Amino acid sequence: MNALAYIAMIFVAVLLIFGLSNPVDGFWGLIAAVVMIIASVIEQRRVTRQLENVAKEIVVFL
Repeated sequence: MNALAYIAMIFVAVLLIFGLSNPVDGFWGLIAAVVMIIASVIEQRRVTRQLENVAKEIVVFL
């Protein structure tokens, strides 16, 4: 993961921690966590497609 992903995870963790004492912040923390999970799945699919394309190109050269 890149630095931006780590910063986002820290942000979500802080929101969830403060959400224990303030339900509104906890709600925003849950929304942020769901968004991060969706973004992670999308990014993983993109990386998988890129690796498949590289594998196809390597097979062509062999």
